[in-house]
Amino acid sequence: MTDKKTEIFFALHDEVIFQMREVLQLAMLTDTNIVDHMRQLRLTPSAEKPEILVLTPEYKKYHLDIVTKMVEDIEKLQKQVGEEVASTVKGK
Repeated sequence: MTDKKTEIFFALHDEVIFQMREVLQLAMLTDTNIVDHMRQLRLTPSAEKPEILVLTPEYKKYHLDIVTKMVEDIEKLQKQVGEEVASTVKGK
């Protein structure tokens, strides 16, 4: 009896490839390890084409929350630095 293996092949949807590019940029901007970001990716077969992998809705929300928080933190830091510079200029 021959043991036949069924091979299943998947392709990545363009949104997954774009997300990989974005997490690479995020890793470079934050000086964090790209592997950590890539491990967070969550994929699922597309409802229309099961052989195409897409991002899960949960992952999309997770990533949006992270980026939103990062932008908020940057804005707070910019405001804080701006206030410190303004007080230094007034003090001269």
